[in-house]
Amino acid sequence: MYEEKVISLDDALKAMGAMLQEVKKDPNKRWGIAILDNRGELILFLRQDGARQFRSDMAIKKAYTAAIFRRNTHAQGEELKSQHLDVSMFGSEYTAVPGGEPVLKPGDEKKGRGDWRECAGAVGTSGAAAAEDERIAQLGAKVLQDLMWPSKK
Repeated sequence: MYEEKVISLDDALKAMGAMLQEVKKDPNKRWGIAILDNRGELILFLRQDGARQFRSDMAIKKAYTAAIFRRNTHAQGEELKSQHLDVSMFGSEYTAVPGGEPVLKPGDEKKGRGDWRECAGAVGTSGAAAAEDERIAQLGAKVLQDLMWPSKK
């Protein structure tokens, strides 16, 4: 029998709360944050007051790319660049801009390209420079990873 873990709404709300608490520390930035399941379907989305449509679109694209490729958008972008490829060849719903993080089973992030990675979904953020987008997405993905696969201590 095949089974897979998928992010629940309750878990998405917990991760969103952690990310929102963090982004509110800088009141001058306006964020879009998306949490998608492992098939790229939207579970939860947040757009802060005053955030432009661009932030919404990018957050969803980043999460979608991370969920479908099962790797973060920064790594995906670097790999494509090293092969002289562009993410647009996959379609307009993809992006290789940092800020998309898959929610992977612990240890699966170390697996090579082409190896199966167990993915429960992904987080995408847009609201700041690439490094900060990535940091906030990683925070949300870590919260979700800990909820999906609790450590056995």
